[in-house]
Amino acid sequence: MPLKKFKCRLCNSEKLDFFLMENNYKLYRCSFCKVVSIYPQPTKIELEKFNKNKYNSLQNKKAYFSAKNKLYERARLDDGFIKKFKPRGILLDVGCSYGFYLDVFGKSGFQVQGIELAPIAIKYARNKLRLNILKGDVMTYKFSKRYDIITLYEIIEHIPSPNALFKRIKKLSKSNALLVIQTPNINSVYFKLTGNKWFWLLVPQHINLFSVQSLKILLKNHGFQILFTRTWDDYDEFVKNILFVLRLKDKGKSKILYFLGYKLLWLFSPLSSLWSKFGYGGELTLFAQKIN
Repeated sequence: MPLKKFKCRLCNSEKLDFFLMENNYKLYRCSFCKVVSIYPQPTKIELEKFNKNKYNSLQNKKAYFSAKNKLYERARLDDGFIKKFKPRGILLDVGCSYGFYLDVFGKSGFQVQGIELAPIAIKYARNKLRLNILKGDVMTYKFSKRYDIITLYEIIEHIPSPNALFKRIKKLSKSNALLVIQTPNINSVYFKLTGNKWFWLLVPQHINLFSVQSLKILLKNHGFQILFTRTWDDYDEFVKNILFVLRLKDKGKSKILYFLGYKLLWLFSPLSSLWSKFGYGGELTLFAQKIN
């Protein structure tokens, strides 16, 4: 049943169809650009409460550091892609967290700067990695420069107004600047198999969930030309999410079934590379260039 009270936050369409209900929040999908969003939008107080509890906690820090090697590996891969389009320049990482990506980009030769809200992450990035980190919100911070490269890793899904964000990004970027976006892919096999138990659903922290189609429409509307798009899976995470859906745990009575299921599902890992080539990987990374 179409939702007529609200308009799509990306393309302003009034044709929004009910998608699913999670944590007492209703999500709708735009019939035109296919973005999936929470309606009505969570209040500022709700968002601040959820984000503060999750992203400025020792539990979150532990989760980040357990994936540290994996994140450095991804950063090195993206560094290679970035250099194909922009071999040098000043790079801003929005929502840089503990600075793992920035650490790689800085050592690779880029002049790097990050902006982050969580004090616990800022402290580590400044003191341990010796990175130049600004404390604040990208939407309101008074920047003193413009950038050749702006990266947004797992950020846009948290932003209430994607259009406002990209107007801001456009002002902060130089002529022909490179923009790199990474976000969960709502149009993925991963989501289709796990539904409302998808690890990346994270309602209400994730307000808007994107596909390749919705991101392309958003960027085109703000004067960015798509250079390259890829989707991919963290297959280990994918397998664990499937086992979670099946209610199997790596301890207790289901421990043996969990490990048998884990090994069995890994036999299908080559399929992940196949569906990712067609845009159905669980994560999407997009490289775009400012054209006006």
